Formats: sequence, C-alpha cells, structure tokens
Amino acid sequence: DMVLWPFQTMREIEVLAPSRSVAATGELPQEWISQLKILNPRYIVPSSCQFVQEKWSWYNQSLFPITYEHFKNEIESVLPKSHVVRMNPSVSVILDKNVIQESTSLNWIQTIGDQNIDYDYQALIKPPTTAEISKFFDPLSLVETEHIFSYCRDGLIKKYQSLESSEENYFYKPRAWKLSVYNHNENTADFYYYINKNNITLSLNKIDKINWFTEIPISKLYAAIEFGEALTSLYMRINDTVFDADTEIEIATADIMDDPLIRCLFNGFFGAYQKAQLKRLKGLANTSAQ
Repeated sequence: DMVLWPFQTMREIEVLAPSRSVAATGELPQEWISQLKILNPRYIVPSSCQFVQEKWSWYNQSLFPITYEHFKNEIESVLPKSHVVRMNPSVSVILDKNVIQESTSLNWIQTIGDQNIDYDYQALIKPPTTAEISKFFDPLSLVETEHIFSYCRDGLIKKYQSLESSEENYFYKPRAWKLSVYNHNENTADFYYYINKNNITLSLNKIDKINWFTEIPISKLYAAIEFGEALTSLYMRINDTVFDADTEIEIATADIMDDPLIRCLFNGFFGAYQKAQLKRLKGLANTSAQ
C-alpha cells in the first residue's frame, strides 16, 4: 500500500573536486525503477534530508540533483497506478483500503519556516574559490592559528604514519602533496609534503611539481580537529589545478578519499561530529545547572 523511498543522490564527493566532476544528469537510477515496479505500491512517500547550508553557500545548489518534483514526475510517468505523496515534518495521514487523507499534525513536532520547499540544483553553477569561501568564517585567535600550524607541521605527520596504506592507494608510490590553508583575509599558508605509502615528510622548501593539491579554510580545519565537524561542511577543495601530463593521467583514476587530509581527519573516527555535539550539550547543561 505505501512505500517510504529514500530518493536523494547526494554529491558530497563531487563538490570536493568540482573541476574534475561532471554535472549530474538528474536521471533516476534504473534499479529504483525496477524495484518500484516490482513493489507496485499505491503510494510512494519520497524520503530525503535535503539540508540547507549557509545562505551564501554554493552547496545549496550543488549537493542534491534530484528534487521532490522531479522524483514525482518521473515515478508517476512509469508507474501510472502509483501516487507520490510528500509528507513534511509533523504531517500525519490516515490510509485505508480506498484513500489516503491528511490527519491532525503531530503537536510534539514544532516546525520552523516553510516546509513545502524543494531543492534548487544548478548543474552549471560556478563554485567560488576556497579563498573566497574563507572570508565568511570568523578568524581564529593567534593561539588557535598556531595550533593548526603545529598540526600541519607535526600532528598530521604522526597521524598519517599510523595509517595503513593499500596498493590501490594513489600514494602507494612517491608523491608530492601541497596543502593550502586559508584564513578569513584570503591569505594562505602552504605546506609541502613528500609521501610514499605511509611515509610522509614535511618539506621546508616549496615543491614546484606537485601530484596532489588540497585546500581548506583554516577555521574549518580547526573545527574538524577540535569538534569533529563533518566532511560535508568543511568546504575542502581537492585537485583544483592542472598538473603535469603524467600526473593528470594517473590522477584521473585516483580516489578522492585517498586525500591525505581526509584520511587523517576521518580515518577511525566514526561518529566524531555526534560525539562533539554531545560534549558541547553536556557543557551547556552543566553551565545552566550552575
């Protein structure tokens, strides 16, 4: 009678390397169509968490290529006996053998703002540079800034050396990596590393021929280290440059998740963001109690 169907295809990897990603077609995966045809339900409720980023964020037009409207039109065109029914937060329905009708909203859910909105995916949007994005974040203190620089010089190296390296990893052979950290004034601190398997060394000099390039706002790197901020809100940018011909050939098949900074921040830290949230909530509760 009714199927709750998760329909989002989130482009959390593509936004990390937009210059190396192709635009989404908007087509629904064929396996969805096949499965729904077999189920042939009377009603299909599209399930999504199309969260909203900051107002200035280009992610608001880049993460979710399939909208509620598009899903409804596509599904009802191939399953004419099925009806797509959207259920916003707090909405409840009564379903019987003949019809579905809206019922009293759940009073224990307090919604904020208009709930009947849809995603505005723009396939051809031009993303701002990491330097431009960094302007929107509050500056770090001198102590916090030095903490990040110390991590880039030492902590990151220790962490990377502790990670296992598989033969499929792009860095299983010698590579030169550049990490650029931007502050709120669009100024950058550049760090250069030589990597071979899980061996990594910091170069005190600039490396002209690099094989991998990572950019990140310093405030977001701080948030990731201290608060476990999720990858989808770090505004990290990977390989947004043109390498030499040989590197371009090899990097075309490299896995974005081989990025050294991603591995150092998230390898082995499952649920870090949720744990950080819980820690902050406990701190607020203790403060209120006092």
